[in-house]
Amino acid sequence: METIPELVYKNNDEINDLLNCEEKLDDFIESLPDVASIINRCNQLSEENTILANQNIELKNDYEKTRDQTLIKVQELTTLQASFDNLVAQQHQLTEKLAPSNIQEQTMIAASQSEEESEKIAEEFLQKDIDINTFLSQYVGKRVESHLRKFKAEQLGKQLRELQRSGF
Repeated sequence: METIPELVYKNNDEINDLLNCEEKLDDFIESLPDVASIINRCNQLSEENTILANQNIELKNDYEKTRDQTLIKVQELTTLQASFDNLVAQQHQLTEKLAPSNIQEQTMIAASQSEEESEKIAEEFLQKDIDINTFLSQYVGKRVESHLRKFKAEQLGKQLRELQRSGF
């Protein structure tokens, strides 16, 4: 068992006085070097903690401002990403739509439609639903349109085959 050197020099009356008076016992304990050192260290830590807390409070506003700015930037990024994705999808659709092979196919379809329309005009004329002047103006226009479209589709097809042979 360890002894407390400060108690060794006290007589029985002083020790009994300490045991009977809580205030004197507290004062005696606080005057012990180890306890005084612990109390000083606690006071230092408390002061350091208070300083850190005050610094944290000062930084809180900067942190919240930066956080809010970051949230705004994330929102902007999300909006821009969605817009970008939409534009990429549109660009992909246009690329497919404007691909030479698709243009050729659409031109052939349009030529077939013009030819069908000219045949309907011829049937209307044969059934005497339209007069000869209307027939000639409409029929000739549709036939010219049909032949031009077929010609353009064929020419585009030739050019595409030549490009494929060349390695493009």
